[in-house]
Amino acid sequence: MSSQRVFLVTGANKGIGFEVVKKLSEKQPTDLILLGSRDPKRGEEAFIRLGSPSNVKCLLLDTSSNESIEHAKQEIQEKYGAYIDVLINNAGIGIYELGIEALKSTFNTNFYGVKQMNNSFSPLIRDNGRIVNVSSGLGALATKYCSAELKTKFSNPDITESELEQLIAP
Repeated sequence: MSSQRVFLVTGANKGIGFEVVKKLSEKQPTDLILLGSRDPKRGEEAFIRLGSPSNVKCLLLDTSSNESIEHAKQEIQEKYGAYIDVLINNAGIGIYELGIEALKSTFNTNFYGVKQMNNSFSPLIRDNGRIVNVSSGLGALATKYCSAELKTKFSNPDITESELEQLIAP
C-alpha cells in the first residue's frame, strides 16, 4: 500500500476550498491533492495561482451532477490508485433569489451533492480515512421565512436523513 495520501477537495477553485488546497500542497508535499472544480477553466486558473505545484492535480467535478461525480470517481480509480484518504466536501452555493428553481439548485449542490459524494466516494476511502463536510450558517438564514413548525423540524439535531428528505421534497 502506498504511503502517499490522497486528498480530494470539492469547490476548490476559490474561497475556503482554494485555501485548503493551498495549505495542503505546502504542508503535505509528498501527498496528492485533487483540486475539484466544476469549471475546468477556473480549476486551471486556481492551479496556476497556486504556482502549479507538482502534488496538485485538477479534477473536473460538479457535485450537483451524479454523472460528473461518477466520472470523477472513475478517473480517481484509473489514474490515482483507486483510493482516497480524505474527502473534503467544500463545494456549495448560495443563491440570493427567491423561487423554486433557486431552491432546487441550492439543494442539488448543498444537500444532494454532499450526500451523493459521500455515497460514491466512501468505498474508496482507505482505513483511517476521513470525510469532512464543510458548511456555513447561511442555511439557517433560509429558514427565516419558514413557519415556526418547519424551523423546529429543520433545527432538530436528531433529524434523520429520510426525515430531512421528506421536508425538502417537492
